This record gives sequence, C-alpha cells and structure tokens, in this order.
Amino acid sequence: MPELFADTKSAPSRLLILGITACPTGIAHTYMAAEKLESAAAELGYEMKVETHGSVGVEGTFSQDDIDRADA
Repeated sequence: MPELFADTKSAPSRLLILGITACPTGIAHTYMAAEKLESAAAELGYEMKVETHGSVGVEGTFSQDDIDRADA
C-alpha cells in the first residue's frame, strides 16, 4: 500500500481528494459513481469532493481553494 494511503487513522489532518465523474447521458451513473467515491473516501478517513459532468451540465465545480488544498 502506498505511504499516502497508509494508516489514515493517525494522520494529523484529512487528505483532500478531488475527483471528476462524467457520462454523456449523465442520468444516473455519473451521480452513482460520485456517491460511491465519496462514501469510500469517508470510510477511509479522507475528505473527497467530486465534480460531476452529466446531462444537466457541470455540478460541484472545484474552487481554486479546493485545487490548492488537494492532495490527490
């Protein structure tokens, strides 16, 4: 396991992970994937923000602060 992901329980602060999900039709899979990614990250003790690109356009757009703070 890479050191980045090792022993998250004792980490002094939570890592911030940014992710993007996309689907041309964007009816369900984009949002299902985003929910699963956020859930898995939370279980591991990470903070995660997901930007979705679906049929209604882009939602959850990352701010410059999100990008500056992101670890991955």
